[in-house]
Amino acid sequence: MPKIYRLAAGLMSLLTLGAAAVSTASAQNVVVNPGFESGTKPWVFFTNGSGTFSNSAAGAGSTYAARVGITTQGSNVQLYQRSLVLEPNTQYTLSFKAYSSTGHDVAVSVFKHASPFTDYGLSKRVFDLGTGWKSFSVQFTTKNFASAVSDARLMFAFGSYDANGDVYFFDDVTLSKASAPGDTPPAITSQPSSRTVAEGQTASFSVSATGSSPLSYQWQKNGVDISGATGSSYTTPSASLADSGSVFRVTVKNAYGSATSGAATLTVTTGPGTGGGQLLLLDRTFDHTTSYKAALLGETPWVKNDNCIWVPDLEGGNGTRVCNHEAFKFFQMPSNNPTNWRSPVDYSRGTLYQRVQIISKPTTLPVMYAMCVFQDHVWASRHACGSLASIRFTGPGTYYSAQDMTTMYQYSTAVDWTRKPHVIMLHITDKDKHQPDSYPDFMDKWYGTPNWSLYYPMKLRYTAIVVPPGGGAPVWPK
Repeated sequence: MPKIYRLAAGLMSLLTLGAAAVSTASAQNVVVNPGFESGTKPWVFFTNGSGTFSNSAAGAGSTYAARVGITTQGSNVQLYQRSLVLEPNTQYTLSFKAYSSTGHDVAVSVFKHASPFTDYGLSKRVFDLGTGWKSFSVQFTTKNFASAVSDARLMFAFGSYDANGDVYFFDDVTLSKASAPGDTPPAITSQPSSRTVAEGQTASFSVSATGSSPLSYQWQKNGVDISGATGSSYTTPSASLADSGSVFRVTVKNAYGSATSGAATLTVTTGPGTGGGQLLLLDRTFDHTTSYKAALLGETPWVKNDNCIWVPDLEGGNGTRVCNHEAFKFFQMPSNNPTNWRSPVDYSRGTLYQRVQIISKPTTLPVMYAMCVFQDHVWASRHACGSLASIRFTGPGTYYSAQDMTTMYQYSTAVDWTRKPHVIMLHITDKDKHQPDSYPDFMDKWYGTPNWSLYYPMKLRYTAIVVPPGGGAPVWPK
């Protein structure tokens, strides 16, 4: 659509975000709740049309982001934060991450919050948004005030560009003083390492960083700040089995920026005999794609023909023709699959742990993921499935679930756990539990049909472990 004007190339940079991006903000950022991790306040949404504002969207590599939905187009539509403190005649850098569902633009201003709405140095700068996360940045010098003010408003304005049904997304909004020559933001030089400890022990994580002093540190557990954990190293309290799988990282800040470390995972075991007879069902990295030939799954012991696999029946007979599709992938059970899941180790009354590491995903549409196991044949009357709603995601990241084996869905409870399952099936569904698949029973039912690019290709690593009663926490493969 027509634009009022464009920023000079030297003033704005567009960088497409990678899957490993994390939410960051400058240590001197004057914006509060820049990544919308704490909800929507103190941000304010106003429209003379109608719309919605929430932090319900997945961020650019973080958990939350702002979502502005335009229900009815308005001429005065704003997302803003007021009472910002600015210094006079000072160069500031504004940066943020954003996109819109249609690629429609947004204009950004910094000005006096109250009448006469004096321009404080940034006036109606237009940013050319795309339909996927991008980073934007512009520098400006404050003006029209002689001493520090605390009445500045940072405003994203949509009124000249929005349309009915548009959805805008924002994350990591930073407004901070530009650094001077020789001033350097933090850089991580040594990442924290994952730790494995026995139940009741402590675990220590540490990081090394460079940058202009002073540096400050804030450790997080599973994305939440740990009170008092503000040093270059952190030691946990005595670990319990419930802590296993927790992820720790640290953000290092100074006056010129911030850097967030990679994630380190804590594994808690029951001590000697680590794993407690745990059964690794599947650990495989692969793609869900519309090109689904069986050979891509590497199942060499099975006879293959195009996208289908001929699986010999354990009960004799000719076997079963199993076909991989867009939403369904079949794998054979591991070689250590016991012939009896009740004895001598009772897996049938243990716990199914699942981990899905989403490496890449084409859109932010919600997806649910589940595993099923089949016994003897691949047919409805001999299978058990994990809970479909236990793993749900909208973007890259690592997701976990735990489910008692006794709560697994079973078709007419026909699985005989004194014998072994034969085949594993993984499948994805949309938000309405419909499979995005070309199979006749599912086509034209899933959300977004027939646009395959909404779901595929999706690259992931899937890991499933069955832990018997008393077997401790799962020990995930690296």
